[in-house]
Amino acid sequence: DQHLGSVPSLADRLRIFQKICEAVAFAHAHGVLHRDLKPENIMVGPFGEVLVMDWGVAKVREDPVGGVEGKSGDGSDHSCASGQALTSAVAGLPSNGTAHGAILGTPGYMAPEQARGEIARLDERSDVFALGAILRFLLAGRSPENVTTVSERDAGGSGEALTPRLDNGTPRALAAICRKAMSHDPAGRYATAEELAADVARYLDGLPVGAYPESLFAKLWRVASKHRLWIILILAYLLMRVVLLFWVKR
Repeated sequence: DQHLGSVPSLADRLRIFQKICEAVAFAHAHGVLHRDLKPENIMVGPFGEVLVMDWGVAKVREDPVGGVEGKSGDGSDHSCASGQALTSAVAGLPSNGTAHGAILGTPGYMAPEQARGEIARLDERSDVFALGAILRFLLAGRSPENVTTVSERDAGGSGEALTPRLDNGTPRALAAICRKAMSHDPAGRYATAEELAADVARYLDGLPVGAYPESLFAKLWRVASKHRLWIILILAYLLMRVVLLFWVKR
């Protein structure tokens, strides 16, 4: 097994990130919040399989997303035993009994409401914030304590978005996805881990993402990047024709 940060290429990291989102979405569908998602709790197998670990502070909700057991984050079928095994794994942990004001989680990956100890407010979007922080880690290539953010006052309640400052080389669409997932206001985040994974999938497919309204130039650049091989071949052909015409005239 390898650590999440050791995955070499950005595309591979994003595909693994999608699998992390799918695992978290499956847990959410069965009423389980992880509450401590971070790179250290993600293991990657030799064939790209993903294991989300350390459910020690997980919370069992009474109202799972959709209320339907037997469905994973990607819509594929699972037996009811899978959902029962998941909830059994966190049996005995607090469902709604965690004391208000108790802070559980890891700094840098906790949603602002979680850092403030507002346990009653935690829902799937709190885990989405942590997924956004993991995406920030994958984009920055280093641990969160070395990544500068605007308004790092998680518990300040300032209302200002936790905006990751990423390298200039980070694609703007990916930075926008990260910002949306890590919005200070839960209402500004992706509603589910599935929605977050879907936006990442659109980026990987060369499609526009919901978090990043494109300008005309950005759209042209995206389309050109997606079809750059054909564009290069066409330009090479046109250049060859011009050279031949010039040669014939001489």
